[in-house]
Amino acid sequence: MKLSLRTIAAGSFVLSLVTAGLGANPSLAEEAGFDFWNMPTYQERLTSSEREFRDADRKDTLVYRRTELKLAIAQDILDGKLSFEDATVRFAELNRMHPPVMVSAHGNYSPTSDEAAALQVAAFVRATKKPGAMKMADDWERTLSAQLQ
Repeated sequence: MKLSLRTIAAGSFVLSLVTAGLGANPSLAEEAGFDFWNMPTYQERLTSSEREFRDADRKDTLVYRRTELKLAIAQDILDGKLSFEDATVRFAELNRMHPPVMVSAHGNYSPTSDEAAALQVAAFVRATKKPGAMKMADDWERTLSAQLQ
């Protein structure tokens, strides 16, 4: 199929109108996805977003592992393999491994790291929802209160 001179001229005219319109109003080009001149900016944003995602994923993995360890410690208490005092020491060590956790622990629990760890132990024991867990955690908190007075 041969294109006539009129068809070629009309196509060229329409293409030049579209090009002029997109050049005159760059926001239209951006909306249509034809803003190739901003490609370096988009690539930089994508790289930055990927980096932020990797950092967040790494932090999530650390929090998840620490939570698994704390739940295992709580289960050891319920199974009678570990005392609340020993669990408190382990919780405090886990908290010190990642300093931002202590900021959260202090805000949600109490002013000292040992007290915060002790209260976290009680919270994790309760979170297991095992029979007797609530009573054990309540008894532990009463013991703590008596020690603090």
